[in-house]
Amino acid sequence: MTTVGVLPYGYAKPGTLGAGPALAGFSLGALGLLATFAQVSRAFGVPPALLAGLLAGPLSQVSGPTVVGWAPGGVPGAAIGGMCGTVVALGVLLIREAGRQGSAGRAAPQRAAGPGLPVGTRSRRTGPDAPGPGRGTDRNTEPSLRLLVDAVWRDDVRPASDEELLAALAFARGNRVEGRLARAYPRQLATTLDAVSDAARRFRRNLVQSTDRLGAADIPTVLIRADLSGDVVHGDFDLVVPTECWKAAQKALSGWYVERSAHWLERSTSVALEPADGPSAQLHTSVAWRGVSVMATGRLFAHAVPDHDGRAWLVPCPADRLRIRLARGLFLDQSLDLSELLALRELLAPEVVAEARAQTAREGWSTGADRALDLATRTMAALDRGEFVPLPLPLPVATSLRTGMEHAGHLLTRGRASTAAREVALRVPLVVAGRLRRRTS
Repeated sequence: MTTVGVLPYGYAKPGTLGAGPALAGFSLGALGLLATFAQVSRAFGVPPALLAGLLAGPLSQVSGPTVVGWAPGGVPGAAIGGMCGTVVALGVLLIREAGRQGSAGRAAPQRAAGPGLPVGTRSRRTGPDAPGPGRGTDRNTEPSLRLLVDAVWRDDVRPASDEELLAALAFARGNRVEGRLARAYPRQLATTLDAVSDAARRFRRNLVQSTDRLGAADIPTVLIRADLSGDVVHGDFDLVVPTECWKAAQKALSGWYVERSAHWLERSTSVALEPADGPSAQLHTSVAWRGVSVMATGRLFAHAVPDHDGRAWLVPCPADRLRIRLARGLFLDQSLDLSELLALRELLAPEVVAEARAQTAREGWSTGADRALDLATRTMAALDRGEFVPLPLPLPVATSLRTGMEHAGHLLTRGRASTAAREVALRVPLVVAGRLRRRTS
């Protein structure tokens, strides 16, 4: 006897119904493991919040989220609704547990000389081999970040020792503005300035070569993300091509790149093409992260404009550039670094913001976009006043989770159940990874 003969037709679609229950089952199992870990780490005591989460997960399978999902999506909607409740319960408890574990790590003594800088170390000439990005900020490292913000954001270049600049350079790398800091202190950061200038030259060469090849094949391209101002030593560039040109674009670039790689979640929509020297080209069919599309490719091309120097590529219109910046923070980075705030500052004209808000409402992530933009503008005002702001600026967990649920609901109502399930499945790991990365860096 076949499944179709026993159950309604909708239940015979494992591709539609399998993702939601599978992820819900995984989340319930993870809740059990988390409970075990909490018992061991607390001498067999389970905190009330964890007990509530353990109850919330199973109950979500037969209560609120399931009912809400049923209304717009029927059986698939109910499956995804139950999954959402379980995943959110797991995410809240993971974040809570990560915070508890992170607080123990923060109790260790911290060096007063700055991130990655041994006490007493001085450098007569800093450069690209200086300590890596400084992301964690506290009162000991605050002077280094203030020095960076004063020079890069407020154009207030004040005398600084080599040791102070070395510590500030670590923060500059973590915020992708080491070139701006080097241009503010060209004598003391001469090595970094040389490295950034060389990187900018190779960057532009690779961008021109790749887009010229695509143009020769009559494949239009929109450059959605790049750094042409010489701010970073290491970087790449992101190009969007029409979906129907996906295979032709890769063929047109054969011979230019020597290595091809793709993330397993994006292998049909995004690929990294790395040449023998210099930055790689990230080729996409849409503005998407981990296979979750945020913007319509048709609209992107319809409103794109030629680059200012008349090269082969197009660039997004101002409203699209604003949304791409916000979307990357909300859907991938979970933060806004200083380079993003500098770019956003140039896009805050009222008409640009109004158009961007109208589009995010159509795309199903307007609440998250509004909250992220509000946080960014308040942070800019604080930086203008000279107040201390930890950078990169973490986006609130509630905003990130709300964005994922809002966007997944939008996808579900548009009949894209599998993409909605992927959005929900990725949201909690992205948030947890972002918080842990900031706590341990």
